[in-house]
Amino acid sequence: MTTSIKSTEANGGAVSVESVADILERELKPLIKDWLLRVEKETDLMRIPMNHEERTGHLPHLLHDVINRLHLDAGTKAPISKAAADHGYLRREQGYTVAMAVEESRLLQVSIFTMLHNDVKQLEFSQLPPDVVTIADEVDAQLKEQMLLFMPRMLPKSPRPIKRFPRPLPTGDASFRIVGASLCFPLTHSSDKAAPSESDSLCAIVQSVPSTHLIIKKSKY
Repeated sequence: MTTSIKSTEANGGAVSVESVADILERELKPLIKDWLLRVEKETDLMRIPMNHEERTGHLPHLLHDVINRLHLDAGTKAPISKAAADHGYLRREQGYTVAMAVEESRLLQVSIFTMLHNDVKQLEFSQLPPDVVTIADEVDAQLKEQMLLFMPRMLPKSPRPIKRFPRPLPTGDASFRIVGASLCFPLTHSSDKAAPSESDSLCAIVQSVPSTHLIIKKSKY
């Protein structure tokens, strides 16, 4: 947990020393403005037109989650950011790609750490290293929550259904004409009386082939 304290200079004058959380809260609006300026320089991000509220409306909520995280005692389990999940859903609906969402998050970290560097004289140095780790961890955790909302788009399509042939493979070699399909043949032997098991099968997978001949030799897997 971070707190504001006062320090004394060598000449006896008092200097106000603030916690990272205090500085983030005090500099919230300038921080958002700095982030927006960085975003406006990114051609990919600016391809999707938005007004000021649509572009920056999520930041106060995400930054307040960062500030709240800094106020937690060391070792306390961090809550999941609902604001990050909401933002991920919104950006997905607005047409963002995963790369664009990652870039936004990266620029947020750059803006936060640049702002802290500019206020370095007001910082309590003993708290700075752990607070920097906490900020990076929280922003990355928020990005993870956003990515979970992109997952439905990222899942691969269902594989093609397998075509099964009930008749046994003839003795000897056989030639088949197939067109972009997955073929499975149950195997039997002339001496077998029982039906072949699931493991006694021969599968040939051919994808994106307009037309071809496939010579399949009878074998057991």
